[in-house]
Amino acid sequence: MTVAFVCGATIMNKIVSPKGFVSNELSKLFGDVPKPDRAEWEKTLKALKPWLSPEKFAETEAIHWRMFERANRWHESKSSSSKD
Repeated sequence: MTVAFVCGATIMNKIVSPKGFVSNELSKLFGDVPKPDRAEWEKTLKALKPWLSPEKFAETEAIHWRMFERANRWHESKSSSSKD
């Protein structure tokens, strides 16, 4: 098992809880999505860099930040819909 896989799995476990897949309700599926902390995501990338080739790191970094932005958008849409 690679370090990238382990770190990626850890991040995904923070984003989507397996218990959410049991239910069809979106609120249960995404109810425990933590608001992303940019410092934590940067720390994860920094830890991965020595283990990956420059090409693989660039690919991982792009995916990493797409996931971060997606999690941010989810929280923004959730907070704006609760204000309505």
